[in-house]
Amino acid sequence: MKLIRKRKRMKNTHLEKQVFNLRLVIAVFIIFILFAILFGRLAYLQVTNHQYYSDLSAGNRIRIEPIPPNRGLIYDRNGVVLAENVPTFELVIIPEETKDITATIAQIEQFIDLSAEQKTRFQRQKKRYRSFEKIPLLSHLSEEDVAAIAANMADLPGVHIRARLSRFYPLGPETVHVVGYMGGINDKDLQRIDSRAYSGTSYIGKTGIEQTFENQLLGTVGYRQVLTNARGRMIEVIQDDPPTSGEDLRLTLDITLQTKAMDIMGDRRGAVVALNPQTGEILALVSSPSYDGNGFSKGLTQAEFDLLLNNPDKPLLNRSITGLYPPGSTVKPMIGLAGLELGKTNKAHSTYCPGFFKLPENERPYRDWKRSGHGHVNLFSAIAQSCDVYFYELALELGIDRLHDYLQQFMLGETIDPGIRGSKKGLLPSREWKRANFKNPGDKVWFPGETVITGIGQGYMLTSPLQLATATAIIANRGEYHQPHLIKRVGKAYQIDFNDEAKHYTAVKARKENWDEIIASMESVVHGKNGTARHISNDLTFQMAGKSGTAQVFTLGEDQEYDAEELAERLRDHSLFIAFAPIKNPEIAVAVIVENGGGGSSVAAPIASQVIQAHLSSLAAEDSQDIISSAQIKLAKNSSHEQATERSQ
Repeated sequence: MKLIRKRKRMKNTHLEKQVFNLRLVIAVFIIFILFAILFGRLAYLQVTNHQYYSDLSAGNRIRIEPIPPNRGLIYDRNGVVLAENVPTFELVIIPEETKDITATIAQIEQFIDLSAEQKTRFQRQKKRYRSFEKIPLLSHLSEEDVAAIAANMADLPGVHIRARLSRFYPLGPETVHVVGYMGGINDKDLQRIDSRAYSGTSYIGKTGIEQTFENQLLGTVGYRQVLTNARGRMIEVIQDDPPTSGEDLRLTLDITLQTKAMDIMGDRRGAVVALNPQTGEILALVSSPSYDGNGFSKGLTQAEFDLLLNNPDKPLLNRSITGLYPPGSTVKPMIGLAGLELGKTNKAHSTYCPGFFKLPENERPYRDWKRSGHGHVNLFSAIAQSCDVYFYELALELGIDRLHDYLQQFMLGETIDPGIRGSKKGLLPSREWKRANFKNPGDKVWFPGETVITGIGQGYMLTSPLQLATATAIIANRGEYHQPHLIKRVGKAYQIDFNDEAKHYTAVKARKENWDEIIASMESVVHGKNGTARHISNDLTFQMAGKSGTAQVFTLGEDQEYDAEELAERLRDHSLFIAFAPIKNPEIAVAVIVENGGGGSSVAAPIASQVIQAHLSSLAAEDSQDIISSAQIKLAKNSSHEQATERSQ
């Protein structure tokens, strides 16, 4: 067998070297890329996003807490506090520190009582808070509740007692319809507010000044960073960004007069509005009956709220600006001025009042309040004695369209914004209004009989007490209108200007002799021998102009007679009175409405008289004090001068 020898291949060292070098380059390149990615990532984490991850890391041990601002205070015109902040304690829970909130609440109930409403409110509020925020469970803890929770705090993870300032109204029912009250933030509130501005608080202004000036009163929330331990307990404060307190408000309200008017009204249902005709400043805005706004600030139970809501006397209703009533005979001076200015009557014109009025070709009698009639009366005596027949005829002469246009100048049927929401514009009827608001009124839209009863403030006409007080102020000012307002000053320096053309202008233009006639007839209502309110003038030390009014609650039949004694109390006539004083330089204009009070001169007039008397007496006292102070200063200066002279000698 022949052996064949294989030839051994020679190594190609050059090629192997090339392959090795190529692999080395690729490996180095891959390593370089990996290191580049690694260093790039490190640079991204430690340089580019250093602050972000630093804050994220700090979140494990640092908690950011909102600091609610102190709400601005509310004062009356003389510096009396109407709304203040008082310290209180509330029970809060931080969800992320609590494993089982339901079990925790059950534990809390072993020490203090919780109602179903409070627990439901907590669950509702939990939806708008983040897990690390404090959610209020119970406000206004008593000292016993605070002690019970504090003693068992170690067994209640996530439960904290927080001190805060709570809203308090020192005068309660006497100011609630003006100042308003605060209540818990609900879902409807969340839709319109910036939730960040309310961090750390769960209350917001609900009515009155508290609601209208919420942005000014609220202030700006602050924040602080606190160092916590593993259980979430605060160790120390790292950084503090304090909040900015809300602005204080000073109102035009005179709380002494407000309280006096409330006392005079007593248990009657109705309203009193008093304002300064020369400035439009509202001095008193009373709605009776009232309620205590502190209950809402603390949190009413549903049963307590239902009791207020279903009360037949409607204490929640602000009658002074939202209550609407027929003005009755209080509009007669305005209609009388319209007759003089439009040439439909004059001072010499008189008519005979037999106690009723009939339209031509209509046998229905429109009765006067005085069944036997007033005999021959002119405009002066018709206003002083409140003769209905005279104004039935005058209204018919003017017509509904002229009546509407002239009364509108007195701000009747117009919206008046006093600085709190809810003001109603009332109703000043006209031909156009009826055509727009009645279905199929027919070819004859307006009937003469409707004009007749409009002449004595009945029929469709409705006004609020604020509107009547405003109209009275316009008469007192002989046509000048100053917008009624409640805010005198916001903050320490900002004074609201109510003298621009939109808020102060001549609303009713009339000749001087016509103003003289109307005001003199209103003076005779109080001081004349036949005036309907002459009995209130006995103790007056000043001259007052006024006009009584009686508004029917229901319409009497042709053959029916009004007998208050036979009627249920809530079917009796409303009692009204408007007045201003002093006549030459008016300092106050007042409108009073007493629901189902009966005659305006017998019930509402004495209330108006006492309110005016109280205000003018206080002004006189202030003037006396100013005189005494001036005398004391002068005496002190003279004494100092004499002493200096003696020393020089």
